[in-house]
Amino acid sequence: MSRPYVLKNPPPPEVRRERARKGAIAANSADTLIKRLAAQAPALTPAQAAKIRALLASVPDTGGEIE
Repeated sequence: MSRPYVLKNPPPPEVRRERARKGAIAANSADTLIKRLAAQAPALTPAQAAKIRALLASVPDTGGEIE
């Protein structure tokens, strides 16, 4: 049986908290949420797809490309 991995010099709690905060912001950013929604697109119900279409129709077209 192997031993659990334990850091010899773990970062201070403030550093770990800040790292976790930044990770949560990245995980819940608009880009990440859109990617997750796009991955689930085949499983959307017609009502859910209609809600998304309505939301997208209300967004003004800036003429730029979507990344």
